[in-house]
Amino acid sequence: MVGRLHVRFRDRDDHVELVRADHRARGWHHDGRRERIAHRVRPYSWNHVLFLSWDDSALALGWVGGLASSAGTPANAFTAKTNTAAQQQSLQGLIPLSQGAMIAATTTSGAGGGSGGGSGSCLRAGTMVLTQERGTVAIETCKPGEHVRCPGTAAGEGWTRLARLEVRDADVFIRLHFSNEESLDVTPHHIFTLADGSPMRAERLCLSDILVGRFGRLTLRKIEALSEDSQKVTVSCEPVHQFYAGRHAASVLTHNYTFSS
Repeated sequence: MVGRLHVRFRDRDDHVELVRADHRARGWHHDGRRERIAHRVRPYSWNHVLFLSWDDSALALGWVGGLASSAGTPANAFTAKTNTAAQQQSLQGLIPLSQGAMIAATTTSGAGGGSGGGSGSCLRAGTMVLTQERGTVAIETCKPGEHVRCPGTAAGEGWTRLARLEVRDADVFIRLHFSNEESLDVTPHHIFTLADGSPMRAERLCLSDILVGRFGRLTLRKIEALSEDSQKVTVSCEPVHQFYAGRHAASVLTHNYTFSS
């Protein structure tokens, strides 16, 4: 047992800064609240959104592009935020440099910016999900091919198939407490969906942020940083890349992880 560290955040400005030292080593500028990095982008004729990442292997900046919904020359811009682009931004080996999409508008300089992030997106072993085959079970007991409860059409909920699942040792987690008395333990860079539809990493969430739950919107009430020996579970599912999970029941909407090929 490494030990347990509890940190209760007093207000919205008390963020979890678990990757700060790594960002300093990379030479990124810190403004005391969020890590920021500026980079030139090509001007576009309309207001668009962009998804910027740092490729840790190639040591280069890169934009999500080449998708059916992308636009511009090169095709690195989008007319609206999309979960598909956000997932591409978070592929293994990439470090997202924005909290989801960045807004870009045509200017003479074409300058843009974003905020720092990190890689990895996992739930803690013991997290509960609702499966079609076995009911409510711990996520680490699931097998590829099983189906978990996910958002569906306006008419109701659906099921998404687990395509891949990995369990690994880990000792750093963030525990999020929600207004429905539910909680989740996740790795710092795990992605959630805010009420406005934008993705947000756990380390960037603030008290009173509004997230999506299975039975309505949820307010984030408390954040804890945990340091203790455990395991993390990384899953990829399809065709829907979001599913419900929770410490006691599957009630909080969360994202899967997109494995690189």
